[in-house]
Amino acid sequence: MLLGAVPLSRFELARYLRRTMTGVEWDLWSHLRANQVDGFKFRRKALLGPYMVDFACLSARLVVEIGGEMYDRSPPADAARGAWLEAQGFRVVRVAPHDVRERIELVVATIAAELARSSSVSARNGPGFFRGRRARLHRRAERGL
Repeated sequence: MLLGAVPLSRFELARYLRRTMTGVEWDLWSHLRANQVDGFKFRRKALLGPYMVDFACLSARLVVEIGGEMYDRSPPADAARGAWLEAQGFRVVRVAPHDVRERIELVVATIAAELARSSSVSARNGPGFFRGRRARLHRRAERGL
């Protein structure tokens, strides 16, 4: 199927973008995939509400975006996107493409530090701190359903 022939759904677009990631995206993905960063699972080209993000760790509520000339968005749209992600409890880490190419270890260390920060926040909130489906299951279990 030609990309321009039929409009793609968001899911088809995400699948297409996963197959056609740039070299910089592949470089970062090779370090994030398979729970390599402190055991945290990342998704690539993840759909979060109305937005698609480069990489997301849902359990830590962390989004990693690669910035740069190819990825520039208009400031109002990017501000609305950032505000929506923050309202959903996500923190956004933006990295420059040249940092991924030239200093990948520093980029991965920065991401690991953000993950450690998020795990310490959830630990402070105690074992009853859940989000999403896990929270619904936890509430049902507490009610005895």
